[in-house]
Amino acid sequence: YTLNSHNFHRLSEALVNIRMTLSNAVKEHLISLEKSEQLIQYAKQVYYLERSYESLLQSSILSPEEACSLNNYLTCHQIDLKQIDALQVLSKKAELLRSENFSPELIRSKPVISLQKKKTLMIGFPFDDQIISGYKVWKIISQNPEFLNKMYVQLTQHCFIREWARQKQIKIPQTEKERLITEWEEEYPSNELKSNGLTKNRYQELLYERLLVNWIIQKSPDYFRIQWDFDLAVQIESQIQNRIIESAERETLWRKLSQYEFIADWARLNGVEAPNCSVNSNLQFICNQSNREDIKKKVDERILVDWIASKGANYFHIDWDFSLALFHELQITGQLAKILKGDD
Repeated sequence: YTLNSHNFHRLSEALVNIRMTLSNAVKEHLISLEKSEQLIQYAKQVYYLERSYESLLQSSILSPEEACSLNNYLTCHQIDLKQIDALQVLSKKAELLRSENFSPELIRSKPVISLQKKKTLMIGFPFDDQIISGYKVWKIISQNPEFLNKMYVQLTQHCFIREWARQKQIKIPQTEKERLITEWEEEYPSNELKSNGLTKNRYQELLYERLLVNWIIQKSPDYFRIQWDFDLAVQIESQIQNRIIESAERETLWRKLSQYEFIADWARLNGVEAPNCSVNSNLQFICNQSNREDIKKKVDERILVDWIASKGANYFHIDWDFSLALFHELQITGQLAKILKGDD
């Protein structure tokens, strides 16, 4: 397509890139497989210098709603196979250069690091008058194991909630998005994107994924027709902690316990059950002491959720990486730049 203001004419979009991008859009339920195939056939018929995503969006194949959704998706998710190949070559070279300075434990933890993780760790972060690589930033973060353990629990739960939402095809209503963005940016101002290694488009992409989790938790399990008795959940939590839960704690606890419900529902959707050997003795004691079926059922559910969280997303073949997820969380909250400055 032509950018008249700059007298620039972009080369046509490679058909293989279009095919890969549309395939991913189908997986995200943005368009049907049939529409994807029709668009590919249409792209083949377009004169190669005019072949672009813009021409596909203007075709009569897509409805206005589909074209709008696909256009938003293309902003951040276009596949460029040449770029991917180039990044793989660069990352191999970077691995050789950093091997003597980079923690071997991190490399061994996952033999094949995802391309997305490699791209993130190769980002340069401005600090004082120098640029620090993502690898060095990760080494700084890794020096706080207590923080890592806390974030691992939180981000693992978020991962399962997103996977649950993907399977249920749940998206934030457009009417809710602006409110959620405003609330987020009041708490985490986005005025230092560059310092956190983000472009505006990348920030928006990561933010929408994060806001989906926030919105789901805000709406509560009941909204999604998941039967949930919060008072019963608090009662069990009180027994687990062996203390009385104060009323001031209930709001924070509500957010924590509601996440367990979504993970338990993900388990039901996928037929996941905890093996008997995984039983938490404290939870089992609570279960054995009670004659109420609702308590026994809820405790069994809690045992399952704890086991799922302990195994992690990769155990269930969910493509997820903790270090990458942590980077993203620190970037969109603006905490990464603060860590480099030594503020946190």
